[in-house]
Amino acid sequence: MFQPALVNRWLDLCMSGLRDVELRSLAGGSRSDGASLAVALEPANVLLDLPLSGSADCMRQMVDSLHLPTDVDRSRVLDGLLTRERLCSTVLGHGFAVPHTARNGARLVKEHTVAFVRARRAIPVAPDGVELTDLFLLVFAADELAHLQLLARATSLARSLALSQALRAASDAEEVIRLLHNEEQRAFGS
Repeated sequence: MFQPALVNRWLDLCMSGLRDVELRSLAGGSRSDGASLAVALEPANVLLDLPLSGSADCMRQMVDSLHLPTDVDRSRVLDGLLTRERLCSTVLGHGFAVPHTARNGARLVKEHTVAFVRARRAIPVAPDGVELTDLFLLVFAADELAHLQLLARATSLARSLALSQALRAASDAEEVIRLLHNEEQRAFGS
């Protein structure tokens, strides 16, 4: 018998290898209960042209810059991100990375929280230090189903070269949220 936590962990680690149709199915499609990146992304968590350094410092700088509820333990968030990144890089291509915590521990947030970070310049974050990344979509979900849905959506959207170029050119938080909303509508119908 499958244990849901193990299946979810496997999906989390293998998300980037799924085909678009599989991602759309996992993302919730047009179902009303599907979690939305654009809805969970507050303007205060759109951080444009953040001066980031590489590796663990990059994650610490992002966590320190996030707008999080006061009851969220930032050190646990950072530990969760770094632990997950050690399992397998969350760099997806087109300069995108989707740092997130693994879903095998305690919940870190009570409500879905998404942050978009655009680095001032691309930095090496992959384990080999070769692949450069400048777009980060941080995902923290309040439950396992939403965690997988949000990751599936983020993974699917990260495959869009047009979206990554538009996000690099976006001038403010509202434009970033609008771009993500429009791309979610196009890709998932919701």
